[in-house]
Amino acid sequence: MLSRTVFIIALSTFAGPVRAAPSGSPKTSIELYNQGVSLMRARKFEQAQAAFEQSLHKRSLAEAHNNLAYCLRKQGETHFDAALRHYDLAIEMKPKMPQPYMYRGVLHMLMGHRRKAEADLGRLEALGEERLARELSWVLAHGKEKEPEQFFGVSDVLPLRRGTKPPGLLGE
Repeated sequence: MLSRTVFIIALSTFAGPVRAAPSGSPKTSIELYNQGVSLMRARKFEQAQAAFEQSLHKRSLAEAHNNLAYCLRKQGETHFDAALRHYDLAIEMKPKMPQPYMYRGVLHMLMGHRRKAEADLGRLEALGEERLARELSWVLAHGKEKEPEQFFGVSDVLPLRRGTKPPGLLGE
């Protein structure tokens, strides 16, 4: 019994103090997703990426795939292929959700795939999403996105439970 006690004391000495997760830290996939939305809107794309990835480890949400794709795309060309996979997953999960078509179209344009970008524009028009279609048309006409980010095709925060309002964004 004494050797077990010594081992536990020794282990705790070398491992350092055990810390519980802060009570305010996100735990559910929706809380992690909403944290990612706040970070994304604050233009902290790497941190938002991590939050969306953690959310997706707990539960696959089309909105998280869409916003993760946006954050990856904003980090540069080396992330374009991964961004495209996440836009495709979001569309596969929710084909009538318009947001991924908007920025997947932007991504296709940036990758030199104009016809694919125009196809996404056609999908937005077929869904009756005039505002997003207008923005993607602008990108196609000008060959670049509007600056600073307008967040036209990102998914917003999700309610934590039915009948509840989502938490506010950073800076509100």
